[in-house]
Amino acid sequence: MQVVIERAEVRAAVGGLGEAKASANYAASLRASNAAVERGRTVALWLDGSEHRYLQELSGMNIFAVLDGELHTPELDGAILPGITRDSLLVLARSLGYQMHERRISLDEVLEGIESGRCGEMFACGTAAIVAPIALLVEDDGREYKLRQTDVVAKHLRESLLAIQERVRRIRSAGHGSSRRADHRGRESCPVRGRSRRYNRAMTITFQVPTG
Repeated sequence: MQVVIERAEVRAAVGGLGEAKASANYAASLRASNAAVERGRTVALWLDGSEHRYLQELSGMNIFAVLDGELHTPELDGAILPGITRDSLLVLARSLGYQMHERRISLDEVLEGIESGRCGEMFACGTAAIVAPIALLVEDDGREYKLRQTDVVAKHLRESLLAIQERVRRIRSAGHGSSRRADHRGRESCPVRGRSRRYNRAMTITFQVPTG
């Protein structure tokens, strides 16, 4: 994806609808995203509403950066959508051995990191996109910041997530299997576990198989 940095408009502010999966949340991002497409790019990258300094998300997708070989994603601040795919990747990445950080990430840090090589890869995630690699960031004046690496960590996470989903599909189709187990709500789940910081407990996220 070619992502246009949106420095002027505001998608959401703390106390608004930014963390809600509501039509008004997505509608706020349409103009900037449509403008990006008209310029031959893919989507807009939104910054925080108060300082316009910190990464929030893409239009409808959460964002991750690989900095010094470790995964970083903006912490939930009340204006960022707490995506289920995002939460799943947090658990999955840790289970695969990646160092995972949720924190405020400044745009300047990312751009300087791309130029120095410290930021080697970026990608977005969402229900439809799953895990989508970012090739470059683009300023409004046309300046481009090209990532040196594309779809390496992203591909690893995407294929791992899809493999789990396929395993769940097979379990559901078979109706039985030694790898099935029930969680506290009586739902069966695929045995990939971790700790969800969003829910603050050990659990399997997204990979649960309804039994009834």
